[in-house]
Amino acid sequence: MWSAINAPVFLTTPQGWWRFYGLNLDRDADWGSIWYALSLLGINMSHINYFSILSLAVIAVLLALYLFDFEITPSLSQVSFILMATVLCFGKVYSPQYVLWLVPLAILGMREKRDVPAFWIWQGGEVIYHLAIWQHLALVSGAHFGLPDGAYAIATLIRIATTLYFVSVLVRRNLANPSKARRRAHERLADFLFGTAESYP
Repeated sequence: MWSAINAPVFLTTPQGWWRFYGLNLDRDADWGSIWYALSLLGINMSHINYFSILSLAVIAVLLALYLFDFEITPSLSQVSFILMATVLCFGKVYSPQYVLWLVPLAILGMREKRDVPAFWIWQGGEVIYHLAIWQHLALVSGAHFGLPDGAYAIATLIRIATTLYFVSVLVRRNLANPSKARRRAHERLADFLFGTAESYP
């Protein structure tokens, strides 16, 4: 599906198609990313592109093992949330508005009331970061008040930690209660793709 959507654009306007990917490869660590937070704390990492790409590759492998090796089929919303959240946490930018992409998927992905406290812990991290980013931007924009680098970096790491905590809750819930999502082993990719949608009416 990705190829079907992207191929016409790539064939007709390859420069425009590549612009987004080129900008992301060329940019340095930016607001909200774990890499930017570490740099503010004095942990300067060269070759951030390599670390970011390696992190995404590890995420892809772990997610593939989670989805295909275990005899479970999480809902499509869970798969989408887990993938998007982890990619954002280890990407080179994690803007505050990205939470608007994640919240609907998270709400659809929660299967039990026991997941709700973890959801609110994550949202608490988002509130902390939302307050921190604007106070920090005020300071770097020349205001006489605002949040210093170290405090902003800590707020960023809190946000990422709470996001990954909620991801881990969803993953552990499926592994601990496989009977609620158990399927036969995924012999074909199509088995998984169609299985993810079985939780919807």
